[in-house]
Amino acid sequence: MEDFTNTSGVHSDRYGQDFSLFSAYANNQTFMNSLSKRVEKDDYNYTEPKYYLGDLIPGTYCSRIFSDCDRKACRLQSPNYPGIYPRNLTCYYAVRQHEVPHGKHALILVKQPKGNLVWISTQDMTTKKIAPLTISEKDKKFEPRLKTWKDCDHIQDISSSSHYKRKSTDYVTVYDGYTTRDPIILKFCGGGQAVPSAVSSGPELLVEFTTSPYGTFTGSSSQVLPLYGFQLEVEVIFVDIQSPTYTKNKKPCEFWIRGAGRGILENPKHSLAPNTTCLYHLQGIGVFKTFDHLSLSRRTNSLMHQPQSRFKVWISMMKFNLDPEFGQIDETSVGAIGVLQTQEDCTGMLRIWDGALREPPQCKDLNCASDMPQVHPSLAQYNPHNITNVIARFCRGTIPRTCDRSNINETYARPCTVSESYVSSSDSITLELKNTESTVLRPLEFKLKYEFIDLHQDGLPLGGGEHDCNRKFISSLMDRKDPAIFRSVRNIFLFGRGGTRNLKCIYKFEGMRGERVRIKLRKVTTMNRQCMSRVDEDINRSFCYGETSAKVEIFERPYHGSILLPRGCLCNSSNSSHLPVEYTSTTRDVEVHFTAFNMSTLDDPDALNFEGMFEFIKGPTNCKDGRRKFGPSGTIDMTFGDLECRTRPWLIEPSNGNKFLYVRLKAIFLQIFSAGWNERPNFALVNRSKAISVEFLRPANGDFSFNWMELIPRPTISLAEDCQYKCSELNACVNVSVWCDGVVHCPSGDDETFLQCSAIMKLPTEILATLCLIIVLFCCAFAAFAYKKIKRKLRGSTMLQTRLKSLSSMDTAVLDEKEVIC
Repeated sequence: MEDFTNTSGVHSDRYGQDFSLFSAYANNQTFMNSLSKRVEKDDYNYTEPKYYLGDLIPGTYCSRIFSDCDRKACRLQSPNYPGIYPRNLTCYYAVRQHEVPHGKHALILVKQPKGNLVWISTQDMTTKKIAPLTISEKDKKFEPRLKTWKDCDHIQDISSSSHYKRKSTDYVTVYDGYTTRDPIILKFCGGGQAVPSAVSSGPELLVEFTTSPYGTFTGSSSQVLPLYGFQLEVEVIFVDIQSPTYTKNKKPCEFWIRGAGRGILENPKHSLAPNTTCLYHLQGIGVFKTFDHLSLSRRTNSLMHQPQSRFKVWISMMKFNLDPEFGQIDETSVGAIGVLQTQEDCTGMLRIWDGALREPPQCKDLNCASDMPQVHPSLAQYNPHNITNVIARFCRGTIPRTCDRSNINETYARPCTVSESYVSSSDSITLELKNTESTVLRPLEFKLKYEFIDLHQDGLPLGGGEHDCNRKFISSLMDRKDPAIFRSVRNIFLFGRGGTRNLKCIYKFEGMRGERVRIKLRKVTTMNRQCMSRVDEDINRSFCYGETSAKVEIFERPYHGSILLPRGCLCNSSNSSHLPVEYTSTTRDVEVHFTAFNMSTLDDPDALNFEGMFEFIKGPTNCKDGRRKFGPSGTIDMTFGDLECRTRPWLIEPSNGNKFLYVRLKAIFLQIFSAGWNERPNFALVNRSKAISVEFLRPANGDFSFNWMELIPRPTISLAEDCQYKCSELNACVNVSVWCDGVVHCPSGDDETFLQCSAIMKLPTEILATLCLIIVLFCCAFAAFAYKKIKRKLRGSTMLQTRLKSLSSMDTAVLDEKEVIC
C-alpha cells in the first residue's frame, strides 16, 4: 500500500485539490456530491489545512506517536486514508501530552463530528450470485450507521440464505491510557455518523485500529457507500489539578473532598468505561483551632450538648441528565434536572448515601434497602454505628428534590431550603455514580452544590437546641487564665443563605467573685452593609453608626439579675482604624451580642462574622459600697476614693412596673427620665427596663451628688381620684415621702414651699376647718370689742368739747400768774 505521509509527519496534499487521486471512488455518489458542494462553495479554491499525523513508530507499518497536540492540529487516520486500508492489520495511535501548565491536569479527547469521514468495513460478501435486491432493500441494507461494542464483534447475516456467512469485522478501540490493559471507553465500526467525544482521564490515550484478515471492498455501482477508512480529531483539555473533575486512579474510581467550605461538584470531565462506579467521599474537617480552655468540657457531656460530629454535609442538586441511547432521538422534553419521561431509566444513576462507604455496594434493588454497605475504615471513627442509607436516588425520568433555581442566579435567588435539599446525619456523605454503558455513548451529567456545615461553637451552651448559638464561658471551669479566642457561629442554617431572616447570638462571660472580664474585639465583618464604628476618645468607648442591622456589642451587667449596660459597639472592622476594641468590665458579668437582622441570600458566615479574645483578671478589693438602689426617692453624695472604684455605676431601679424614675444631677443641672417616659401611654408595648444607671466617666477628685424619685404619670390616675402629691410641671404623682423632706425634687421646687411644708397645713382638714371657725369667731368678737371701745372714746371726746365751749363764756381765773383750765 502507498503511504502518503511524509517523513516530517505532516499530511501531504492528498486530501486537497488533486482530484485525480479520488478517481477510484467516482462511483461513490455520496462522497462525490459532498465534495462537489465544497468545491462550488469555495470556487475551486478550497484547501484543507495541514495536519500533524504523528511520528511513525520504527519497525511498524502504521503505528504512530502523537505528542503535545495542544499546539498542533493532530489527526488520527487509517492507512492510505482516504482509501482502502490493508487487511489483517493492527495499528496503534498513542497520544501523549508532555507539557502541562502549572496547576493543571491534561485530558486527551478524540472525536469526529463529520460522519462522512468515517467508514470502517462491517460486512463481507461471498462471490456467489444471489437474487437482486429491490431499491428499498438496498437503501435499508446499505444505510450508513455507526456501530458500537458487541455489534462490531461479528457481522450479522443480511438474509436467512446460506449464501451469506458470518465474518469478523474491522473496528476501532479507544483506551483510557497508554496500553491495552487500560479501560476501554469506546469501540466502534461502521460509519456515516458522527463519532462522539471520547476523553481520557489523564494525559495519555491509545487508539487501536484492527482489520479482519477476511473481507473485501466490493459493491455494485448503484450502492451508496461512504469513503473507506477513518479520521479522528484530537484535542487537549486542561482542568485544575485540585478539582474533582478527573479520577487520579482509573480503578477504583474515587474522589475525596474534605474541608470546611463549600463548592460545586460535577460529573467527571473524562469518559467512563461501561459498568463503572465512582464514589465521591465528602467529609467535613475542621480548619480552625478550637477553644480548649474548658477542663470539664470533655467530662461533662451533659453540659456541652454538642453533636457527635462537628460537621454535617448539605447537598443541593442542581442538574441531573442521562442522554438517550446512542442513535436514538429523544422526543421528550428537557426539564431543569434533565430529561422527563414516563418510565424510569437507571442504567445511569446517582445515589446519595448518608454516611461513609468503604466500597460500591452490590445492591439487589435500586434503593439498596436489602443491603447494608460497610463504612470506609478511614471514616469509621466518625461513623461508629455504621449508619448508612440511601437518602436520594437520581435516574432518568425521576424528579427528586432539587434546587434548580440556583442555576439561574445564586445572588438573587431564594436560598435552597432543607425541603429542597439533603442534610447528612454525620460529617460524611457518599455519592455513588453508576453507569452501565460507556458515557461516551450515553453521557451522564450532574451538577450539585455541597457545603460542610460547621456546628462547632466555643464555650458551653447557654440555651438548648442544636441550632442555638448562645454560649457561656465560666471562669471556674477553665484550666488556664491566659487570653483565649472566641468566634462567631458558622452554622449556615442560622444565616440568610440558609433560610434564616434574623440572627442573635449571646456570648456570656461569668467571672468568679473579685474578678473582672477583659474583652478584645479584633475583627468584625458585616459585608453588604454600610456600617461604621468609631471610638469616643473622651470616654474611650466605641459606637456604631450607619446601617447597624448587623453589629457586635459589648454589655455589662453591674449586678446579678439587673439590666445590661452598653459598653461598646463594632461593625465592619475593615473600615475602622481603632482596632482592636478593648473593654475591661467593672463587674464579673459581661455579655457580647452578635446580631444581624433582615438578612438576605448574600449573608452567610463569611459575610457576617467576628473574632475576639477574652480573659478573667483580678479586680480591686476595696470597692465594697453598694451602688444598687431602690425606693421612692433618695440622694447620693459621692466622695471618690480609689481610682478604680470611681467608674463603678450606680443603678437606680423603680419599685414596680408602673413607676418611672426621675433623676436630677445638681452639679450640671441635668434631668433624666426613665426609658419610655416620652412614649406614654404605649410604653407597655415596649420591652425595656425603666432603671437608670449613673456613672462618672474619667472623674476628677471632688464631690458630686444627685437625687432621684419615682413618678407615676397623672393620665394613668382616675380624674375623680387625682393624686395628692404631684409635680405639676412634670404632670406626675410622687410618693408622699418626697414631700417636704428638705430636698428639692420637683423642678419648680413646689415640694418644699412653705404652703406645702408648714406644720399647720399638714393638719387634717376637719381640724383645719375648726381652727378656721374659731379664728373667725375670735376675729368677730375682737372686732365687736374694739368697736365698743372706739365708740366709748368717741362719746367722751364729745362731752369734753361741750365743757370747753361752756368754759369759754366764763371768766378766766389766774393763779400765780398761771392760766388754769378746768
